[in-house]
This record gives sequence, C-alpha cells and structure tokens, in this order.
Amino acid sequence: MQTRFRVLLLAVLLAGIDAPADVTGQNVKDAIARGAAHLKAGQREDGSWGYNWQINRASHAYDPGLTALVTLALRLAGLPPDDPAIAHAVKYLLAAPDDNTYSAALKIMALAEVDREKYAAEIVRAVEFLVRTQLPNGQWTYGEAEGILAQMQVARAIWPDYGAGDNSNTQFALLALHVARQCGVPVPERIWKASDDHFTKTQQKDGGWGYSGTYRGESYGSMTAAGVASLFIAGNYVFHPVHCGEFEEDKRLAAGLAWIDKYFSVEQNPYVMNGTVVPAQVPVGPWYYLYCLERVGILSGNKYIGKRDWYRLGAVRAVETQQKDGSWGDEAETAFAILFLAKGHTPLLLNKLHWDGDWSDDLDDAKALMEMTGQELGRVFAWQTVRADASADELLEAPVLYLNGHHAPSLTDAQCERLREFTEEGGLIVAEACCGSEEFDQGIRALAERLFHGRKLEPLGPEHPVYRTRFQFDRREEHFLEGVTWACRTTMIYSPRDLSCSWDPHCPDRKTGAELARRIGINLMLFAMGDIPLRDRLDPVHPGENQQAGPARGKEGVVRGALVLAQLRHDGDWNPDPAACPRLMEYLRTRANLTVVPQKRGIRPTDPNLANFPLLYMTGHESFQFTPAEREAIVAHLNRGGFLFAEACCGREEFDRSFREQVALMFPEQRLEEIPLTHAVFHSGFEVATVSTTPALAKAKPDLRAPILEGIYVNGALVLVYSRYAILCPVEDHPCPQCLGYAKDDAFRIAADIVLYAMSR
Repeated sequence: MQTRFRVLLLAVLLAGIDAPADVTGQNVKDAIARGAAHLKAGQREDGSWGYNWQINRASHAYDPGLTALVTLALRLAGLPPDDPAIAHAVKYLLAAPDDNTYSAALKIMALAEVDREKYAAEIVRAVEFLVRTQLPNGQWTYGEAEGILAQMQVARAIWPDYGAGDNSNTQFALLALHVARQCGVPVPERIWKASDDHFTKTQQKDGGWGYSGTYRGESYGSMTAAGVASLFIAGNYVFHPVHCGEFEEDKRLAAGLAWIDKYFSVEQNPYVMNGTVVPAQVPVGPWYYLYCLERVGILSGNKYIGKRDWYRLGAVRAVETQQKDGSWGDEAETAFAILFLAKGHTPLLLNKLHWDGDWSDDLDDAKALMEMTGQELGRVFAWQTVRADASADELLEAPVLYLNGHHAPSLTDAQCERLREFTEEGGLIVAEACCGSEEFDQGIRALAERLFHGRKLEPLGPEHPVYRTRFQFDRREEHFLEGVTWACRTTMIYSPRDLSCSWDPHCPDRKTGAELARRIGINLMLFAMGDIPLRDRLDPVHPGENQQAGPARGKEGVVRGALVLAQLRHDGDWNPDPAACPRLMEYLRTRANLTVVPQKRGIRPTDPNLANFPLLYMTGHESFQFTPAEREAIVAHLNRGGFLFAEACCGREEFDRSFREQVALMFPEQRLEEIPLTHAVFHSGFEVATVSTTPALAKAKPDLRAPILEGIYVNGALVLVYSRYAILCPVEDHPCPQCLGYAKDDAFRIAADIVLYAMSR
C-alpha cells in the first residue's frame, strides 16, 4: 500500500481551539491596499524593484526575482493586469534572463497570475531552466548568474557548503513548477520524486527542517513550513493509488505539522537548535516565514494549526505592525505580508467535514472542485477542513458543508444539532457516496432523517434549479441527485452516484464521467452560493453581536449607525428563506440610501443581547411555541421601544394559527387588528396602496388589491406588524408555486416601508 497523508493529525489538529483574535476582513483589505500603494510608489523607472543592499554584483541578479515577487503581490492585492505598474513590471521581467532560481521561479508565478496564456512561452522557458538546474539530490541552489557564481565562490571559503542546495530555493522552484503544471506545462515526474526524497532524507529528528540538509540539528519555522508544503506539492505528482481510499498517515507530514504547532509564532521565524529555542539570528520581520506557513494552510486545507486559527492570528499581527507608510519593512517583506494576507483572505466556498471515519478517501476532491468552479467563473475560491464537533458559526463560514465516504457517517447527537443549526442559518449540506458505496448510502439516509425531523431524501426532479444554475441537464439519466426540502428550500443535496473520484485527479476508480461530474459539481456550488456574496472568513457570522443600540461601534467592527436585522429563533422552521433578509438589506441600501449590515443575526428571545437589536423579524411555515420566559422577553423588548415585523411564510395556516395564539398570550388585553391604509407604515418611504400577488394568492383571493397588515399597539404606538401573507419569500425569488404572498416588487416596498417606519420611531 502506498503511503500518503490521509488524516489531519487528530492529536495535533483537534487539540482544542484558541479564542480567535479580533480583526475584520475590512481591516485586512485596508492593510493590503496601503501595502500595495507603498510598493507601487517604490517602482523604478525601468519597471523593476531592487534590493537596497549592494554588497557585490550578485545584488542586481536578484532584482528580477524581487520584481516578480512584488508583481505577484500586487496582482493578488487586486491590481488588474493592465494596471501601469503591472504592465511596466512585466515588460522588465520579459527582458530579464532566467539565470537564477528565485527569479525564474517567481517569474513563473507572476506571469501565470497576470496572463498564463499570453505568457505561456516565457513560462515554458523558465520551467526548462528550473528542470535543467535541479541538483542530483533533489534541491536547487541560487543559479547561474555571473554575480551569483562569484558570490558563491567567495562565500565557500568560509562556508564550504554554501550554494550546494537549500530548502528556500527548493521551495520556490517547487511552487513555481506546481503553478506551471496548473498552466498545462509538463514537468518530468523525476523532478517531483527527487525533491520528495530530499525532504524525506533531510527532515530533522524533531520533525523540522533547516536551511540546508547538511546542517543537522537546526530547524527553522520557515524551512519547516517549506518542507511540509513541498511534500504536499511533490506528493501530488508521485502519488498513484491503485484504488480509492488506499492511503495511510504520512509520518513526515505529521511530524512537520507537529513541529509547526509546537513552535508556532506570528512574532518571529522560530529557530530551534537541538531541541532548544534560540533567539532570531537575523532581526527581520516574520513575513517570509508566515508566507511559508500560509502555503501549508492553503495546500492542506487546514483552518487550524494545532488549536490556533493561523490566518486570523497572522492577520492581527499584520494589521498591528504595518508601518505608517504602508510597509512591513523592505519591499520583499512587504510583498510577503501582502501575499500572506491576500491568499489567506480568499473567501471560503466549502468546508469539508472531518467526521470520525473514512471522511477523506479522495484527498484532493474538494481542492479540485474549488479549482474547477473558480476556472468556470473566473474567480478564486477557498476550502478548508472542519471538525465534526465544530461550532455552527465555524460551519457557517462557508455556504457548503461537504461530506462523503465509503462507510456510514458517524455523528453524535450534539454534532447533528450543530449541522441542523447550520442548515437553519442557510447552509447547504452536500453529501456524496464515494464509489457509490451502499453502506454510505444507507448511513446518509438515516442521517438525513435524524437531521430533519424524519424527512427523507427524495429525488430532485428535472425542474429543480440545481440542474440549471450553470449547465442545463435535460436527459433523464442526469437527474440523479436527491435532497431534503425543509420549508421553502433544499437544505441537503445527496448524490448516490460517485462524483468525488472524478473530481480528484489522483483517484483511479472513476465511475462517473469527468465532464458530467465537473458540471454537476459546479452547479451544486452555484446553487449553494445563490447571488449572495460569500462571507469574508475574518468577519463574524453574526455581525451585529455585541453591537450597542444607537451609534456606538461594537467590538466586532460593525459600521457605525448601520441597520442590523435580528431574526427571532423559535422551535419551528424559523429561517425558511435565508437569502431574503440580505436581499431586503441590499434593497434598503440602494433604494433608501441606508447603511446596513447585509447579514442577519438569528437570536433567541431570551438572549441577553436582544436589547441590542431594536428591530426584530420572524417567520416560518410550521406550528411553533414560545416558552413563557420567551414571551415575557418579547413583551419587555417591545415595551422598551423595540419593534417586531412578523409574517407567515408562504401564507401557511400552521404558522398563522400559532402566531395568533402566541400574541394572544403575550397581549391578553389586545388582539391583532388590521392597520388602515392611511397609517404611516404604508407611506414611510414607498407608497403601497395597491399590490399584485403571487399566482397562488391571486387564485385563492382574486379580489385582493391592497396589502393587509395587522398590528399591536403599546401606549398608542405600533410595536408589532404582522402579515398573514408572505412578503420576504417572494423577495428571495426562488420557485415556490404554493406561496400565498405579494409579488416581488410590491413585497420589497411593503417590507421596506415596515423597516423604515420602525426606524422612524
């Protein structure tokens, strides 16, 4: 059996999670923009960037490498390929020779990021240089530039092994060749095999790596991260399983990740000699090391290293230490800082669930699916592994939770509750029977019933939007997906037919055509995304939490004075239309010029933070009940100036009946009464005197021409507005033929008027 990293170090990676530090996605975006502006200001007239030190002729030989590094950083910072700084730098790089490892490697990465097709010939030439200059031991050294050769000759008089090969040059060469392979440039397998052997032979006893394999006993953070990343890369090309799922734990990677966890730091590049941590040998920033660490996190899909959220902690360090001029030191350190922030800042589309079993038979299925989706849409998407006992907020960092395997998935009741909460908050579970496993099939069907109150997986018919989000599937044999529909939406989609083996380029057991699997996978991702922007991984899932009412700024960085909508949770299907509230917020932003927080917060009535959310919303289809304590909390909230906007999703009688019962218990001396059309709630921003309705409501109530709202008053003030007919379900704009509600445009205006009225109070 071939050896390959299979599990993500249960002892190391599941040791418990540190509380994350406080930083927002906007903080990072601002820091990247300032860093990019600093780099642009330092560009020379010839389009290059150069090192300030001028020790000897070797100095200028590295200028193309630094220029390529800065170009790569600027591209990932968001500068378009036709930006003058990028175009000028590319012109310089095209004229520069491929005569040293750093320059050739970074040129490949930079040109691929600018335009891999336009500069394909230049990328091929740089690849040929790297292939030709790999040393017999699998390493690379500095290269063949005249200045570099002279420098090595002098240095060897003091340091005999100088220039004999090092892990820094080797890391960059492998990263570049990996990028070249992704561009379609062939690389001989012997290259990967030689480097894989090198990192195997030179790993220290403590699990780390030093700068050069000849210096035993010393391990650097940067070089250990380089070793782990290089093994991930090389392993992708030398690993050839005979059957799906035939891997074991890779002890090299396990030991390297354990070293990184043990000596983890975002303050400096850790340096260990014979097991003892010693002070940094060179007083430079940690950004080259953190760039190497970021490669490990991205390539492995790990959100955590040990119990640390590596990206969040590094981002905090970057935001705190950025200098006033936008830099983090010299141009190289600044570029590495931007690369760390920009790559780790890529929005998450998919979490792969690490459950207690064969959760990862196809090691690169999620990675490949993200690449396919990104190529189709011209965007970059990230994925990561999450533990089965992760919190619902962790799961909600991505809209898709993906799980597969050969054996029946094993989850505890507590884990199922968090998965259920994930779907209630709008997440989509995507499951797949690897190799069409019957055992997994039976297990996932049982799990679906546990998660969704006895509801079963049922075939998704050809009319389901998952078959139309990107690619059209018209043939009957292509409609093999199944799902669970809860309230207005599909909360789980399952493929009994194997897809992951066709996504993963390493898997030999492909039972579904690659193109069909690719198209189905992309459609699944787009169905989950909808048209709501992906959440930034650094921003809180519930952005209004801890925000004080009024203009005060919450500690989570909510925009001052922004409107935050909190949705009341109850014991029914409290969140049937997850995209509706964000769409309403966007409507209020563009049509009413309000500052809004696009996400909503799901909150229990007894939550101590309820007072921080003056505007509450609730809906549902099914019967529900509040506890006496919850009813008391809602009444107290409304009595102290809060406002509740409620509706029966799809106009369902079950919810309508329950809501009226609960209101009667909360306000026994009152009853819901119809609000006259002359009331300000119908005229707070948009005039809504007449309305159109959905086809189902038009059929049921053909004479309905005006909106019907009911309310409760406290001391003469309207504090509760209720609609027996759906408002936000039509706003979400999904197929819902049974919906008794108002037409989309009128629904937007009604909802906006209610919110504007509540704010005016």
